[in-house]
Amino acid sequence: MTKRHNDYEPLPDTDPCCPLFPKGVKAIVIDGSLLQGLDSYTVTVLTQIMVDYREVGIDVFLAECKPSVLAQLETSGIYDHVERSQVRDTFHKAVTQALESCADCTSPPPLNLLAD
Repeated sequence: MTKRHNDYEPLPDTDPCCPLFPKGVKAIVIDGSLLQGLDSYTVTVLTQIMVDYREVGIDVFLAECKPSVLAQLETSGIYDHVERSQVRDTFHKAVTQALESCADCTSPPPLNLLAD
């Protein structure tokens, strides 16, 4: 039987508004590099995720999208609901933006495990 998101027990030391994330989570970066295209339902769900998390203080960023996906986002109207800065062309820019957006973050920046 598949568990739904509300079937899981909250993690220890979590924020009550987001019980599946440890306290202190300020941003989520979604890797969009495998997206081939977006239909209207996908754009609606993605927009809702980004808006809902923003309401509880977590920024969601979309990174590494192909040019065709970026064009679909442009015409979809997603930017009526989310900031353009939440969609970045590289993963590095998204992480940098996430770190800059939470000036009160006390955790160290993530390790760069990818060699240039």
